[in-house]
Formats: sequence, C-alpha cells, structure tokens
Amino acid sequence: NKGIVIRENESGIYNSLTKEFSYLNMEETADEIIFNATMLSDVVEVLEERYGAAITIHPSVIANMQISVSFDKYESIDHILEIITETLALSVTEKDGVYTISW
Repeated sequence: NKGIVIRENESGIYNSLTKEFSYLNMEETADEIIFNATMLSDVVEVLEERYGAAITIHPSVIANMQISVSFDKYESIDHILEIITETLALSVTEKDGVYTISW
C-alpha cells in the first residue's frame, strides 16, 4: 500500500512480511503494554524493538493471527512469549538467542 496517515496519539507499523503499513493497535501506559486485535507480526516487531530480541514466526501464515492482550512493562520476554503462544495455541522455542513462534 502507499502508506497511512498518522495523527496525534496514533501509531503505525510497517509489516516487512506483507510490505504494508498499518495502524498499530497498541497502547502504552505507565505500567502496561496493551495490544488490541493486533496482528502477531506487529506484536513481534514491537517486542523485538523493546527487548532487543530476535523473534521469527514459522510458518509465516500465523503472522496474521490477531491477539488482544496486555503485559506489565517489566515482564520478561520469555514470559510474554509464553502468554502469547498459549493464548493463540502456538508454541515458542529458543535456540542460540533466537525465539521461534510456530504451530
């Protein structure tokens, strides 16, 4: 797509898998990160940036799954990924510092 218009108090994200811009359905408070009907690929991009983690999604079709969830800002990346994968009936593995979310 050609892009999106971001207004005050809105966030956007570029999805490298779909090569599209979209609004990021995320809110951040003093204590929480809140995702509201947010695509898994967008959640992963936010988590990679916030935690400096390497996270892959395989197969890529699950990247379009949506999740609504909130986390304490101080939760570990391991715990956050565990909650996400349990909620979406997926699994997460970690090898050599790279997390992989899969069926």
